[in-house]
Amino acid sequence: VKPITDPDLVKLWNATVTEWTSGQLDLPGEGIPYSDAKQLVVAADRLKSLTRQNGANDPFSLLHEYIGQILTTNDSRDEHCIQAAVLVDPLVIYEDSSVAIDVYIENLRDSTLTNIDLTIEFERNDMFAPRIEFAVGPSWSAGINSMNGYGVLAPKSSFEVHWTRKVVTENRLTATAFYQAIILLGFHKDGVPSKQRLKSPLLEIRPRRSVRVSSLSYYFPVLELPSKLNPVKTHVAYSTYSVVQKDWC
Repeated sequence: VKPITDPDLVKLWNATVTEWTSGQLDLPGEGIPYSDAKQLVVAADRLKSLTRQNGANDPFSLLHEYIGQILTTNDSRDEHCIQAAVLVDPLVIYEDSSVAIDVYIENLRDSTLTNIDLTIEFERNDMFAPRIEFAVGPSWSAGINSMNGYGVLAPKSSFEVHWTRKVVTENRLTATAFYQAIILLGFHKDGVPSKQRLKSPLLEIRPRRSVRVSSLSYYFPVLELPSKLNPVKTHVAYSTYSVVQKDWC
């Protein structure tokens, strides 16, 4: 086979790009409609969200874990070893605002839980909702030495974690977006790893409210107005993508 030289490779690349962008490429099949491709993307996004919510790296790892639980000979699924509570405040915020997430975890067992790992991330409730970043704010914890996979929780003890996240958007929101905090707790019980998702409420993020008021006063010294008052023009601009409510005033 004759090797392709650099000039030949460039010509081949240009010819390929021209053929693909001409719209006259003779494909072996008709392909799939746009609606089917859209549904495929939606299904893939939901599968990715489900995988992350259950603490797995990919769908195959999640399936392998569930099969392992089904085939296990030691049935300890009904054993309660941890009690947790999640508080999110406030539940309704506006863009550029901050939200506080408080987590309280208690070990109900008479034995030590090891390899404590606690993580948080936010997932949008609808894949068509605008993407929002949550910047890290002041955070602190008490009652545990580490939450990066090396933490140890003594019997009948507890710890708490307090996070602060600030809503950061690339563009102004034009509609309300719903996000949920995905809080995953990992630990080892009697040497067996376990991963649990802590239940958290839905967070509603609304477009920022803003009103701009400008007032212009006109002075005409050549005019003699009976009232001795100069005309004033006031302009009010409501630059928000939401309906004005009476309780805002």
